[in-house]
Parts: sequence; C-alpha cells; structure tokens
Amino acid sequence: MELEWLDSLRANKTSAAFLMSLARDRANQLGDALDRDELNRAAMVFDLYIKARSYAILNKLFFWLSLAGAICVLLWPSLAILGQDFGWELKFLQSAIVQTTVTGIAVLVFAAYRHYKKR
Repeated sequence: MELEWLDSLRANKTSAAFLMSLARDRANQLGDALDRDELNRAAMVFDLYIKARSYAILNKLFFWLSLAGAICVLLWPSLAILGQDFGWELKFLQSAIVQTTVTGIAVLVFAAYRHYKKR
C-alpha cells in the first residue's frame, strides 16, 4: 500500500483542509478513471471545505472582536478617572449609559464568538 501522502500531512490544517487534500490526492491517483461517484464525493468534500473555511474566518474575526470588547469593558471605568486627571471634559466617559452600552456590545460579540466556536 502506497502511503507517500503521509509525508505531506501537517497538524496546522483544519479537518476540512485535510479532507480536501485527501480528495485531491484520490482524484490525482484515479486520473481519467474518475467515475461519477468519485466526482460527487469530491464535490461534497469541497462544499464542506468552503463551509468550514467560512466558519473558521468568522471564528477568528469574533475572537479578536471579543478580545477587544473585553479590553474595552475592563478599561472603560479607568478612562473616566484618567480623563479627570488629564482635564478632559468628556462627559460620555463618565456616563453609565455609555458604559452599559459598551458592555452590552461586548456581550453580543462574545455570544457570536461562542456561536461560531461551537460550529
């Protein structure tokens, strides 16, 4: 049994990318002998790859947004105090409504990240 493709395996792939590389190798092996069932399997694997890639992109996006949201929630009360020290007359820094809004937006981003992380 030929297992040369094992040398090309990398751990930093998504499982969908791994399936895609296996399907590509299988199609290259069969060449012109590719039948309709093999083509359908390859199309299904490619469809899975597209969906998994979009979820991975959304997961990364919401991870960074939730990290920024967490930092905003932690630092917002400090901004009001620092603003007073530097003489900034920015009333919105001290507003409880703005702080609650920032916290609410951060919670929504955390929920989106959790949603895409599960998938």
